Amino acid sequence: GVLTEAVTKVIWTAQPGHGIEDGQLQLFPLSVGPVPNTGKILLPAIQTYSDGTVVRWNETGTDAEKPAP
Repeated sequence: GVLTEAVTKVIWTAQPGHGIEDGQLQLFPLSVGPVPNTGKILLPAIQTYSDGTVVRWNETGTDAEKPAP
């Protein structure tokens, strides 16, 4: 069949007292498919801290300071 709908974003929200601290890494499992045969899929991310600070992980290229996952 032909796909007519797709998920466009996924939001993870930390429970109070269980957020990711500055400098920490957290992995988030995500199962997807089928996906286009493009060789690479970028998943831009926006990280929002409890103080309202926003970090955008959406850059491309080998020299990216905040690369998209």
